[in-house]
Amino acid sequence: MPSTYYPPSSRMHTLSMTFPPPQAPTTYNDTTRLAATSFAAGTWIWNTDDNAPNWSDGTNWRDSDGNLT
Repeated sequence: MPSTYYPPSSRMHTLSMTFPPPQAPTTYNDTTRLAATSFAAGTWIWNTDDNAPNWSDGTNWRDSDGNLT
């Protein structure tokens, strides 16, 4: 069977690529957050009341277990 290992190119270190740090999520609490329908499905926010992320499914806010929040 042929080898599938490809050693890294010796030129890889010369690319000097940099990336900006990830953006912090928008922070809301249960009272100040907008309706989940105001956001595209998959958008996440930080809920300060739950101290956890919430995701919009396009209709409702859900926690990491998929429960409604």
